Amino acid sequence: VRDKYGYLWLSDQSNRCIVCYDGSHMTRYQNDPQTPNSLGGYYPECLFADKEGNIWIGFYGMGLDKFDPITKKFTHYQHNDKDPGSLSNDYVAALLVDHLGNVWVGDYGGVDLLNQKTGKFTHYRHKETDPTSLSCDSVRVLYEDKAGEIWVGTGFVYDPLNNNGGLNLLHRNTKTFTRYMHDPKSPHSLIANKLRAIFEDSYGNFWVVTNGDGLHTMDRQPSLLTR
Repeated sequence: VRDKYGYLWLSDQSNRCIVCYDGSHMTRYQNDPQTPNSLGGYYPECLFADKEGNIWIGFYGMGLDKFDPITKKFTHYQHNDKDPGSLSNDYVAALLVDHLGNVWVGDYGGVDLLNQKTGKFTHYRHKETDPTSLSCDSVRVLYEDKAGEIWVGTGFVYDPLNNNGGLNLLHRNTKTFTRYMHDPKSPHSLIANKLRAIFEDSYGNFWVVTNGDGLHTMDRQPSLLTR
């Protein structure tokens, strides 16, 4: 990712670190067990640079970090079984800071919204009996389109026997979702439920990518997908 200063931030799982490239030099940040404010994990899975210059890092199995480039310190957020306001799950696969400055976290426990003042999270999860809930708790993609709408792509891609997933549109006011799922009877539904990427291009075309099953363009009015 590129931050507001023009620096590039990279994830390096092989060397268990993140790297900042300023155009001529690379600075490596790693976990140091003797330093509480060092990088909080070994496997940085995703990065996001917010408008304030902070870098958010999601780890595979070790939660979420916020890096302050001024103090050079990391703040850690992790799941705690005894705290219902903690992160839902420490396997973080997607991050988004929206146009309002809200921090959204996609993990293997659903979608979490961080209150930066309290350090607590509001949870959006799948509920078996509620069709307006998140379609699946394995979140892989978070995306905000040009209208400020938040889309959530789900599905555990590493389990070929598990076909759960789907595309979800969040309704902020009601905290509910509209689901877009594979329907074998409809040629305008998702070709598969496991999502890998979402992107809106400069022409307003909305692209949806499934895991190994194809590429779609989506007409959001009236919600038709073309494979």
